[in-house]
Amino acid sequence: MSSERLAALLDEYADLEKRLADPAIHTDQAVARRVGRRYAELVPLHKAAG
Repeated sequence: MSSERLAALLDEYADLEKRLADPAIHTDQAVARRVGRRYAELVPLHKAAG
């Protein structure tokens, strides 16, 4: 994986983390589930990069 791709995925992870921390996202459960699933997909990558 290129360093640019890794940086983009880590940026996406940070964005998703911020979105999940916002209580407003939980007013729409479908969006919250979608964001949560994508966040969960990126957790192992984030841990490996750290």
